[in-house]
Amino acid sequence: MRRRGWLIVAGILILLFISSSMTYRQQSLVPWLTRLVGQHGPKWLAGVDFWWADQHISTQVKGPAVVIEFFLRKLAHFGTYLVLGAGLTVALRKAVTPTWLRAGLLFFACTGVAAFDEFHQGFTPGRSPLFQDVMLDAVGAALGILVTVAIQALRARRRRG
Repeated sequence: MRRRGWLIVAGILILLFISSSMTYRQQSLVPWLTRLVGQHGPKWLAGVDFWWADQHISTQVKGPAVVIEFFLRKLAHFGTYLVLGAGLTVALRKAVTPTWLRAGLLFFACTGVAAFDEFHQGFTPGRSPLFQDVMLDAVGAALGILVTVAIQALRARRRRG
């Protein structure tokens, strides 16, 4: 099981490095999403209008494809770090005890990886590092760590009795 955790961690780190090295244009889903949802998109998306860092996210201003892509990108941030936190929790289960110490160290390690990933992204043309993305990544990692610790505790309790 720990080997699987390390494989997950290695895969996520490689994916992060490759993704941060790609320009926005190389990653953009907007042309595909525009073909999929058209110029107006679903009705429930019509009223989306908010700010994320210095970006105005608005269906009226940018169109539905850009807004959908924004949410997909943020979901990818959150999900990637959720899996990273879970993978590290599995990989280091027996190496770092007690559990609260492992969870705390892993949270800070994942947040550090997120900060470094955003820093690295700052060197990629057309990309900009965002503190808000680091915080989103940290929340994803925290949830991954907490859920994995809870599952590990339930399994241990079942084995004991």
